[in-house]
Amino acid sequence: MEGMIVKQNSKKRAKKQQGKTIVTEDIAKSGFNTHASATFTSARIERRYKLDFEKGRMAVEHLVYKSDDKCYKMLRMDRLRFNKLRDMLYEHGNLRDKRCVLVDEHLAITLHILGHNVRNRVISTWFQRSGDTVSKVFRRTIRAIIRLHPILLKHPEPIGLESTDIRWKYFQ
Repeated sequence: MEGMIVKQNSKKRAKKQQGKTIVTEDIAKSGFNTHASATFTSARIERRYKLDFEKGRMAVEHLVYKSDDKCYKMLRMDRLRFNKLRDMLYEHGNLRDKRCVLVDEHLAITLHILGHNVRNRVISTWFQRSGDTVSKVFRRTIRAIIRLHPILLKHPEPIGLESTDIRWKYFQ
């Protein structure tokens, strides 16, 4: 009788072990903890990243490069000035392309926020970026514009007392 109990217990253990192997086989089939799963997951993330990047680029194309009138209405700047400012920010302001956001998208986001007093939530849906990304992009671009102050701002020249301009005689 004791021999029968041992056999039954060993059968239960075997069933439990079979259950475990079945579970691990199911996990392996579903793709967890395997190299194929990591490849599939990274491909899915890469695909999603590409789609998000393309959606953001489409917003820039729509705002900036579609027409000069559209660019002026949305960014308060025509395309020629936009491209000049973008190049200045890249060369002198040390603003670089990031993994997800290019320099022209940095500038378009910042100019749209400043020109229309738009909140981060609205910009994040328009450009398909997170609110954190929009905030970082805005701060980076503003810092780069501030770095351009020696180039963009004219240094004042003092007016001497012997000035012949009639407007300055009232300030003496």
